[in-house]
Amino acid sequence: YGGSRAAWAGIAFICAVALAVTGRWFTDDAPPATVAETGINVPFPQYRTTFGWLLAVYTAEAFAYVVPATFLVAIVVQTPELSRYAALSWIVVGLTGAFATFPWIRAMARLGKAHALAVALGVQAIGIAAPVISRSPLAVILAAVALGGTFMAITLFAAGLGRDIFPQRTNSAMSRLTVFFSIGQILGPLVATQLALRFNSYDPALLVAAGVAALASAVTFVAIREPGRARPVAEPLR
Repeated sequence: YGGSRAAWAGIAFICAVALAVTGRWFTDDAPPATVAETGINVPFPQYRTTFGWLLAVYTAEAFAYVVPATFLVAIVVQTPELSRYAALSWIVVGLTGAFATFPWIRAMARLGKAHALAVALGVQAIGIAAPVISRSPLAVILAAVALGGTFMAITLFAAGLGRDIFPQRTNSAMSRLTVFFSIGQILGPLVATQLALRFNSYDPALLVAAGVAALASAVTFVAIREPGRARPVAEPLR
């Protein structure tokens, strides 16, 4: 009703209301966590290499996801037969992302974090490539659903694996994952822009991003193991 300025003001108002309602829930006075003794005291030197692979995969994910996240609407707008779906595509991303973590949590419980991460990366790769393979509205919806439905789950799984690999140095593990993720987010648009300018099309950038996500999925499946996944669960400390 009022253009982009009104939209931003409306979003700010909604966020302010949400903060007013939920702000009191955020506190440092959390109850002590129940932890498994083996999760703290057993060293994990064999998983240092696993963490290195996790860093590589998480960086690749940042590179891959940020390309459609940055250019999806522009890609749809520049395709005449799909231009009317430009705004809808991002709405689908948001709606899917709002509910996607629920089924992924169930998948994580069944498959483990590492295998669930591999599956999510594979799904994302298919979605990124969809607009290149087909110019149909269905391809746009698939791309939006795959993007919105995976990027938060991938962060959830990667952060969980980092914590599991280094339970005594979680802050250090998370900081490294975040730094490498930011590097991938910077490189993605830079590479995508150069490819788009060179080929006068976003298709090469999408194919590169899809290939990076697919490679990350394969590496995750082969090289990343979840510490303690196959071990019996220890009795909680009392």
